Amino acid sequence: MPSILKLQVNHFSTIKMIEVLIENILNYDQHALLAVNSLHNPYWDLFMFSVSGKLIWIPLYASILLLLLRNFSYKAVLFSLLTIGVMMLITDTLTAQWIRPMIGRMRPSNLDCPIGHLVHTVNNYRGGAYGFPSNHAGNCFGLAFFICFLLRKRWLSVFMIGWAAVVCYSRMYLGVHYPGDILGGITFALIGSALVYRTLLYIEGPYHRCQLKGTLIPVWVGLGIFAYIAIASFVMYLMA
Repeated sequence: MPSILKLQVNHFSTIKMIEVLIENILNYDQHALLAVNSLHNPYWDLFMFSVSGKLIWIPLYASILLLLLRNFSYKAVLFSLLTIGVMMLITDTLTAQWIRPMIGRMRPSNLDCPIGHLVHTVNNYRGGAYGFPSNHAGNCFGLAFFICFLLRKRWLSVFMIGWAAVVCYSRMYLGVHYPGDILGGITFALIGSALVYRTLLYIEGPYHRCQLKGTLIPVWVGLGIFAYIAIASFVMYLMA
């Protein structure tokens, strides 16, 4: 009996330690989010809101498609597009219908969230009810990881990871995602992109990365979009 009682006490202590650890992590997550969100000003509100948009990045996606078409077979490119599209659709649906409601972690911008009244919002944008994991992080880092795995070109990889990181930062700046939400999305992205990459290798077979053409095109297109957002935000800031 003493041994059983001791095991029960140890088990209870372990559970309490885990609960305290999780609570501390969530507290740090909240403090980090509020620290990022507190750095707002009218110019960065305009800039980050634009960066967080989806349509603004269509030219970047088009340049990546052009890059793939120049270096891989149509079959491989079509498979990649279909697989990535299906993966994003499944991820979005799975996240919205199952994972987010099951975990039930409210967005920091949600007015029902304990810190909702402390969060600065832009254009009254608060997002949906729940935020874990972040779809923006999953989609952006999913594409970035896939390009890094596939092409392994230094400057393109640096830009893609940097682009995804800025988009994710904008989500925290806007107050709609905790850093933990972002990390959750990145984890999904890493797993999904690795699976797509390995499957593409199976279809395409060996290829020579040194012979790839036009790998800097997405970099220049992406930098151009950032420049456009910066200038447009500044003009709107002056006109406000």
